[in-house]
Amino acid sequence: MHFSLTQGPHQDLLSDPIFNPVRDKIKRDREKILAENHEIIAPNYSECYILGDDNYNPSHSIVKIYPNPTYDYLFISVQQTLQNIDMYEVNGEKVTANIEIKEMSSFDRRLNLSSLSPGTYFLALQVDNKIHTQQIVKNGVQVN
Repeated sequence: MHFSLTQGPHQDLLSDPIFNPVRDKIKRDREKILAENHEIIAPNYSECYILGDDNYNPSHSIVKIYPNPTYDYLFISVQQTLQNIDMYEVNGEKVTANIEIKEMSSFDRRLNLSSLSPGTYFLALQVDNKIHTQQIVKNGVQVN
């Protein structure tokens, strides 16, 4: 993932002085993300990775989350100890209590999301003392 403030269709827009606070906030957020080595999840991917890691290889990911988007069930497969699972709505409200989590094996979990409304959620997994965050899309009723 690459952040650019000087290239792309927004270049002229962001050069306008009225957008200085926005441009400065984007720069501060980028620096904070890079400095803290936060894990960033691209919305269309289902595997966690570290921003700026030149050695990233999806086949070596310690967390796999599928299918995404999903209807009712979401599967989590980890290669290390899964310490905690939390799910949040986009407004930050925790909805973990509303989902059923079933342990399939010591490394696999199945989450029943049928009680959640269709929409976008964020799944936060604590694995090996690191937090992995993934955007999850829950679709409406599946029609056969």
